[in-house]
Amino acid sequence: MASKIQSAEDMKKLVTAFYCVTVSAHVQHENTRSFAAHKALGEFYDFSSDFKDRLIEYMIGQGYLAQVKLNMIDGNEDVVEEATDALDMLVTYCDMCQDETIKNMAADFQEALGKLKYLLLFK
Repeated sequence: MASKIQSAEDMKKLVTAFYCVTVSAHVQHENTRSFAAHKALGEFYDFSSDFKDRLIEYMIGQGYLAQVKLNMIDGNEDVVEEATDALDMLVTYCDMCQDETIKNMAADFQEALGKLKYLLLFK
């Protein structure tokens, strides 16, 4: 599980993780030769892109984040692993800050990830 978010660098890692999920989903969506995977990854890409924006805008609005700063992004990672890692980081963060909205957002992301895993069974 991801380490506890205690610094600006940790927050940067959290934000970067969700950018990585979006980029990885998009790259895998474009590169797959399976129609089922293409559709599943496309749907997840759309969701994860909107989710990332929603999460970051909420965190800036609540004062958890001052501005977006990123580490290096690798778009060639496995999207399920990237998404699982990002979700673990988000759950760790919401446990620390006790924000019900972020907990609900994490549940939405977990649901979308579960659906992606299910749909990828058909590739």
